[in-house]
Amino acid sequence: MTFSNMYGPTEITVDCTCYHFSAPPPLDCLSVPIGWARNNMELFVRTEEGVVRADRRLEGELLVRGLSVTYGYLGDKKKTNQSYIQNPEHDLYSDLLYCTGDIVRFDEGLCCFYVGRKDNQIKHLGNRIELGEVEAALTSISGVGEAVVLYNGAIVAMISLDEDVAIKLVRHALEKLVPGYMMPETIILMPGFPRTANGKYDRRALAIAIQDDLPVG
Repeated sequence: MTFSNMYGPTEITVDCTCYHFSAPPPLDCLSVPIGWARNNMELFVRTEEGVVRADRRLEGELLVRGLSVTYGYLGDKKKTNQSYIQNPEHDLYSDLLYCTGDIVRFDEGLCCFYVGRKDNQIKHLGNRIELGEVEAALTSISGVGEAVVLYNGAIVAMISLDEDVAIKLVRHALEKLVPGYMMPETIILMPGFPRTANGKYDRRALAIAIQDDLPVG
């Protein structure tokens, strides 16, 4: 039996990488690679310095080039210019790279690993932190249902819990999973999580919710 992990935003109609494995990952595995570029597709990383490359052990924003990359957003030139760039290697013809907003890294074999979202990466106390890593650590704790982590000058975690689990126990378990600089200053117990029309967490609404008088730890 073969399992496949396929990755690709809608703008790439609809997948550009694939990773095959013959057995399910272990239960304590938080993620699997998104793999290598599919036929007629190329993967690049844009570093913090703005350099677009495809080197081993490189980490940055994933950019995708290939036949299935769309031309942009109909009637929205501003958004198109924000999300697509011309291939920096030439200016001979239109050769668009889609900027996914996803942070990835390449291993020695140029296999691609998903790290997190560009807009979910922060710098706190001199350390670069991917908030998604804190969320993944929280949801791996027994009794934690959902978790969303935001940053407003401090790291704030919002979680849902089984009735017989205390926030103090969650904090104690989390201390064993992440370094001290990644620990939330506040953990808020949420009765529910607002979502967008696409079913994703409404992080803007949650940013407002953390100002309310909710149980914290």
